[in-house]
Parts: sequence; structure tokens; C-alpha cells
Amino acid sequence: AFADLFKKFPAHLHVDIHPDYQRQGVGSFLILEYIIELKKFGVKGVHIVTSPDESNVQFYLKHKFKYQVQREFNGRPLLFMGL
Repeated sequence: AFADLFKKFPAHLHVDIHPDYQRQGVGSFLILEYIIELKKFGVKGVHIVTSPDESNVQFYLKHKFKYQVQREFNGRPLLFMGL
């Protein structure tokens, strides 16, 4: 659904933190470390895909994933967020 955006945001990030460890900085740490590694290799963009009504949207906005495109896939809305 978002293949046309992969050239600008080639890296994909998928983070799942067990609920017992959420809101302790684990996800933020993983994102920041991943971005550092991407920069070392010259990768200029990273993206995530989520549902537009998920609570994690605010988490990714906090981490500057500001580029957003919403599309449908299999009848469900999806949100592409890029940094």
C-alpha cells in the first residue's frame, strides 16, 4: 500500500514492548539507537505503519515521525509515518 514511499523512507521500524515495560523509555531508547545506526550507514529515512486510531501515533509523533500518509489496505485504514 505504501511502496511508492519506500524510496524516501527505506528503513522500516517495528517495535513491540511488553506492556509491563512500556512507559519506561525502552521504546524511545530502541528508536534512538536504530536511528543512530541508520545514519552510520547513510540511510536517510525510516517509516512505521500503524492504524490511525492507535495510541502509538502520539508516541511516534513525539519522536518526530511527522510525514504521514493514510491509505486503505484490505478495507482497513493504515497510517504510514516517516522520519
